[in-house]
Amino acid sequence: MKNKKLLYNSQIITNKVVKNFRKLLITVYNNPDFVAELGWVITNTTNLKVLLIDSDALESSLAQTLGMKNTYNTAVNSPLITQSSFNIAMDYISKETFNKKVFESICVQLQSSLYVLTGNDNLENYEYYPNNAFVKLLNGSLEIFDIVLVNTNSNIYDEFLIHSFYHSDILLFPIEAYLNRLHTINSYLAFLHNKQNISIEKGKFISFNYRKEIHLPDAYMKEITNNNFIGRIDYDEKRLLYKNYIDKCYAKTMPYHIKNQYNSLLYQFNITQKKSFLETVKYKLSK
Repeated sequence: MKNKKLLYNSQIITNKVVKNFRKLLITVYNNPDFVAELGWVITNTTNLKVLLIDSDALESSLAQTLGMKNTYNTAVNSPLITQSSFNIAMDYISKETFNKKVFESICVQLQSSLYVLTGNDNLENYEYYPNNAFVKLLNGSLEIFDIVLVNTNSNIYDEFLIHSFYHSDILLFPIEAYLNRLHTINSYLAFLHNKQNISIEKGKFISFNYRKEIHLPDAYMKEITNNNFIGRIDYDEKRLLYKNYIDKCYAKTMPYHIKNQYNSLLYQFNITQKKSFLETVKYKLSK
């Protein structure tokens, strides 16, 4: 992976983003809801440029989670018959010399600083691309974007997952906090460490869709993950309800307390500075 570039202070909002912020590649294990929500929070609380990549070639759903009507840029010429901007980007990376302007035009722009590469729409493309194409895509993405969030599928033998895990700065496991689920993920990490030399310390756990009455308490999560538990994102019925629609985006309607839970993660990733008590009160009153 190429060296991450340091953003100059003039390029960031100093009262929001840490002054020594460095570009980040963050991989999320099989959770498009979390990727969509985290990406939305980052772009609406900072001026950082963010790319979301759906690398789940078997069950891509990030576009629907984001309520996207357009999943690719029709102005981009591509020999592929596809509505997947990820497929178009991979085909371009495989065949052409990398050009920032061309690559950025392939990414679908949702907001002024939020872009998406929507997932595969043809299972026959699953093993179509050369082995180095995805790594080139990750490198190229970090030349343009400040934060790249990759959603993987659940298969630990998947080449996209392995490359993402290996090259990422942070690995996030937003899972429902059940004991058997934690044991499974811990065994996956141990396997990938032994077979692919992936650092276990990069793996961070989050209780996702957390409900106090059924999920493990934070203290137990910390213990069983060797203090790699970093927080929780609460359950919200609306998150599930929106899965029945193709044009609605839950991330846009998150309640304040869930946004605040995501913001607490940004502090831990050394992306944003923690708000003072007065700033927090002012923010709440503005809502």
